Amino acid sequence: MHLLSDECSKLPDIQNLETTAQFPVSYNTPVAVHCDIGYSLMGGDVIICIRGATYRSIQGQLPSCKESEFIIATRKKSEPIKSQL
Repeated sequence: MHLLSDECSKLPDIQNLETTAQFPVSYNTPVAVHCDIGYSLMGGDVIICIRGATYRSIQGQLPSCKESEFIIATRKKSEPIKSQL
């Protein structure tokens, strides 16, 4: 018989998602999340550890991190300087 874990040892595999929570977190524990600098959080900023070492969002779908529109616009305007050696 395989028992499901009652704790989460890390964040879900969502690129650029971060937290200040200390792991592991126990079952039914809310975890505040945010995105790396330069990324915007899409969805809720709180996820909950559920049985099986996975998460659910209290706001529906798990959050994601999208590159900030400002960062995208800046990158398109500035081209890398190429050395002519």
